[in-house]
Amino acid sequence: MPSGDGHTLPRHAKQKSGQSPDGRALVPRVQGEPQTVSGPFTAEVHLADGTKKELKQGEFAPGADGRLTPVRASSVRKGQRNMPGLWFSSVMRAHVSYESLLERNRMLMLDFDPTTRSYLEQPLRLSYRAYGRTRFHTPDLLVWRTDGSLMLCNVKSKSRLERGSFPLQSEACARFCEIERIDYAVLSEPDGQVLQNLRWLSGYWGIEFENSSAYWLMRERLEKGTATIADLLEEAGGHEALTRPVLFAALWSQEFEMDLGKAMESDSKVWVSNAN
Repeated sequence: MPSGDGHTLPRHAKQKSGQSPDGRALVPRVQGEPQTVSGPFTAEVHLADGTKKELKQGEFAPGADGRLTPVRASSVRKGQRNMPGLWFSSVMRAHVSYESLLERNRMLMLDFDPTTRSYLEQPLRLSYRAYGRTRFHTPDLLVWRTDGSLMLCNVKSKSRLERGSFPLQSEACARFCEIERIDYAVLSEPDGQVLQNLRWLSGYWGIEFENSSAYWLMRERLEKGTATIADLLEEAGGHEALTRPVLFAALWSQEFEMDLGKAMESDSKVWVSNAN
């Protein structure tokens, strides 16, 4: 993922709350007695046929297939602080509901991530025990990766990571994911410049650039070394109204790469992706 993507908790790893050396927010962990959060952990999921199913510990990962649907629908009401809506996912070619603008931005980042196969909003209702009571939490996203692994995500602003019941909820999700042998991540605000560049590039996801002579002329130029955006447009010839979309589509598809942490300018450097 581009920089600023939050923090992923590797399988079986534990982290303390705070920040990593590069400034990313770590997954909040409940402080105090280790028994504050405990199992049994069960996951209520909804299937495409409208039925509900309760998965016991160890049953979630095998049962998390394409039949799952959100366990709740986004709602709009007067005076609410968050802004729900629909995001069109370029990965899944379908609309996905989001419950906040931060969640929408994270979906954009997931669409750009080449390891993302698909994702589902509000994928399960997790039950757990804390302070002697049964509690419930609905994580924000479940991500299926291209390598077959799963990642459960909570999307939370950095300013709210340690507030209210979220540390308890995050601890429960982390422990649940350890049992299920899947990854867990808390996704906060992405880098502002990265987000701005990706919002621009995402508008070109549907362009079939590989059949364009302009793309191959640009690629031939980049095989010789890095070049600026201006260099590539000149190399491609033709009208920039036709060649710019080809370049931007290649950048979104990550056939070409650039430093997304810097403003996109005519003199921005571009190179061929190492993955390709």
